[in-house]
This record gives sequence, structure tokens and C-alpha cells, in this order.
Amino acid sequence: MIAAPRERVFTAWTTPDAIKVWFGPEDCRVLEAQVDLRVGGEFCFSLSTQRLGAIKVRGQYREVTPPTKLIYTWRWEGNPELAAGTSLVTVEFIPAGAATEIHLTHEQLPSIW
Repeated sequence: MIAAPRERVFTAWTTPDAIKVWFGPEDCRVLEAQVDLRVGGEFCFSLSTQRLGAIKVRGQYREVTPPTKLIYTWRWEGNPELAAGTSLVTVEFIPAGAATEIHLTHEQLPSIW
């Protein structure tokens, strides 16, 4: 649950400057975020973490329905511990009064997970 309207949450999820602020755990820094927010468009986040060093996550948008839903592929690069294939992420932004409930489904995960 995020204490903001879904339009604002959707924008934070899909805007490079906002992604740099919130994405990842505490020891993760987003160095660069690129987003081509359209079906067939791609995203790429370059990250620096204490445990894994420099890594990237990239994917391609399969569905873009502002401000309600995103479906995209997800693939880690730069660390053999993570780079085990492509998975699929679905994010739904559901209004809950003045807040937004996020339903996130991550599927088709590689067998190492």
C-alpha cells in the first residue's frame, strides 16, 4: 500500500528520475535508468550494490495501460549469481481511497530461484 494516488505511483514506477529515488533495497543505488514506456519499448537500470557490485536489470514492456497496469519482462545482467534467464512481471495499481494498492506478480522465474 502506497499513500499516494495511483497516477502518482504509476508515474514513480515509470519515470527514470523517480526510479533513481526509490528502486531497490537500502544498499542499492540506481546509477542510470532508461525507460521507453510503450509496448515493445525497453527499460534498463544500472545499479550498484554492496553485495553484488555493478549489475543491470533490463526488460521489454508487453502491456502499458496507464495508470492501472504494466506487464514486462525482467532479466538481470552482470552477475552470474543472478543472470539465469528472463521472467515476467505484472504490476497492477489499484485505487484504495487516497492510497494505491500494488499487486505485483513475478512469474516464469528460473529454476534456481
